[in-house]
Amino acid sequence: MGRSVWTVAGWAFVIAAGLAWPHAAACAAWAGTAALAAGLCAVAALAARAAPERLREVLTGLGCACAAAALAVARTPAPTSTADSPSLPVRIEATLLSWHHDDGTGGWGRLGEVNWEGAPQRGRLPATTIQVAGTWLGRVGLYPGQRVTVEGVFEVRAGQPRISRALLREAAGGRWMPLAALRQRVHERLHDVLPPDEAGFAVALLIGMWSEIAPQHAESYRRFGLLHLLAVSGLHLWLWDALLRRGLPRPLQFLRMPGVTLMAALAGFGPAVLRAWAAIALRDFAHRRARGLDPFRIWSAALFLEVAFFAPERQGLGFVLSYSATGALLATPSRPGAHLVRRALQMSCAGFLGSAPWLASAQGTLEPWSIPFSPIFGLLLPVRILLACAALLPGCGAACGVALAGLSEIEQGTFALLSALPGAPWPVTNLFPGAILLAAGLGLVVLRAGTACRPWRAVSALLAAGALLLVHYPHQPGLLALPVGHGLGIVVCGAERTLLYDLGSRRTRPQAVVDRILFPELLRRRWPAPDRCVQSHADADHAAGLELLRRRGLLREVRVGAGEEILLDGLAPFRVRVIGCRAAVAQVRNAAGPVLEVRAARAEGGEFRAVLLGDQFGYALRELRARLDPGPVDLLLLPHHGLTTDGCLELLDHLRPREAWVSCDTANLPVPIAAACAGRGIPLRTTVAGALQVGGFAVTGAVAGRPLPR
Repeated sequence: MGRSVWTVAGWAFVIAAGLAWPHAAACAAWAGTAALAAGLCAVAALAARAAPERLREVLTGLGCACAAAALAVARTPAPTSTADSPSLPVRIEATLLSWHHDDGTGGWGRLGEVNWEGAPQRGRLPATTIQVAGTWLGRVGLYPGQRVTVEGVFEVRAGQPRISRALLREAAGGRWMPLAALRQRVHERLHDVLPPDEAGFAVALLIGMWSEIAPQHAESYRRFGLLHLLAVSGLHLWLWDALLRRGLPRPLQFLRMPGVTLMAALAGFGPAVLRAWAAIALRDFAHRRARGLDPFRIWSAALFLEVAFFAPERQGLGFVLSYSATGALLATPSRPGAHLVRRALQMSCAGFLGSAPWLASAQGTLEPWSIPFSPIFGLLLPVRILLACAALLPGCGAACGVALAGLSEIEQGTFALLSALPGAPWPVTNLFPGAILLAAGLGLVVLRAGTACRPWRAVSALLAAGALLLVHYPHQPGLLALPVGHGLGIVVCGAERTLLYDLGSRRTRPQAVVDRILFPELLRRRWPAPDRCVQSHADADHAAGLELLRRRGLLREVRVGAGEEILLDGLAPFRVRVIGCRAAVAQVRNAAGPVLEVRAARAEGGEFRAVLLGDQFGYALRELRARLDPGPVDLLLLPHHGLTTDGCLELLDHLRPREAWVSCDTANLPVPIAAACAGRGIPLRTTVAGALQVGGFAVTGAVAGRPLPR
């Protein structure tokens, strides 16, 4: 079989895995069938070798491609629940990755290599490390890399497992892991000598713990598609290789590969790091043997070796991004002798096109500004890495901290100037599912045609790609409560526009609420991104996500004063009335704030009516009752996460809802209002198990309303 056959099979695997990854729940049901289909296609590919010569390559390539696609579906990692779990007692054994003392023997840290044998909730856990907070009961000091037994209270919050009130003891036959101890020592040293924000950057670049980057810095990089500059991957190891190649004297060049290996190990030797390290090692091996290696042969061989020897859990989104971006770079080589700026922009564009379809399928956005800004901000990356390493030397921490802080000020000032740019990021939640994939493929054709000096082919492909991005996917209007935990996020999606009523969470960061909850939920339904919002009050569990979207330039707030009302337009088939509540005490902000009354015609006939509340209580609810028509209503979103009964019982009797919703997490259960609903025969649903949705609305006709206030 020729090189092209394996290349086609490799692309088929990557594309199938990327398309299947967002639909992991559906793929799990078809895993067995897909595995059988993969085997049959592989047999057919082998049988095609007996075909006539002209058909052999075509049939073999088609069979291998179908086998790879079916195998990708069969190996799609099982979905992990992001819903909060109840608190349960647990006893596990794990390796301590890090530990931070507070006072005495107490502290907090992270666990890895967990043995969940006999532990509850084992099948629902994400493939990640576990946070732990508790007390060390051993006779000797606690150190990273130690094998420990942990007893405590286990729970999952926003997809992150943790054990609180833990008692940690040394496990019998535990082993010491020097690499984990070295990572911990580097972590402690950087936090000791650098300012907190700069230490977070340094920790991300040296040991791969990018979650410690300050939220404001991470959001700036996220807006412009530059997060790949912060996560340790092939780019970072390539920089280390280049720095050591140029920095080490010729007699010490033999230390270059051990140095790259040490930095890869310090970063945790995760899948992306391991792929990059293997590529560098293979390149050096081929260079020593004076043999040329075809890049696509290496690419496809590495892909199938990883599939053959590693568990499916490693073939998630990171796997698809690594191979798709690398394949796009290999498919669009720069013209020999091209200017450095052109080569950098072409590589950045190819990396963007290779990863864009899968990032859009995961988070519902595109970041086209990463094409020009990746090379620019990438120039600061080696400077940051060298300064972070220098900070580990005695007496250099203060000077390196000042230099790193100066770099951060330059970056944040630049981001502030760029913040007015449109499409940073660009929501694409309502685009046709395959449009972005096809547009990205045509974009790669544009790059190849430009390199080969074929302008007409480049222009044609560019026009076709632009036309694909104008095709919007038809959607059904609906009303949605997001699973944000203890917080609130309501989406009212009309035929053309979308409205948000609050967005925030007590336990989950605003970036995660927007990028991991809001946009993916919109993407599943092909709903357009919201452009307007109504905020009930300014508490973070209701407003933090709205503030983030306003900073991104995606939202305009509708303001209504106490006692005022307005009818919003442009949300057909919904008629949305915004009602400003009055509070008994003006300083208690969550007692007042606007509420929504939503009406719409049902497709099967009749009218749907819903009343959506924020955190109102007491006098505000009693005053609101006098302004609302009596029930029954189809839906009532209960106030204050179901924790309020003051004034709510009278409102229940007045509106007589057919169904009640509560936006809360497991820590709120059982909600106090549940007994009142049960006594009145009102079904109560919560967002603990996932999003809540109402649909089935008629989309014909127009809705008139007063002009939107400025």
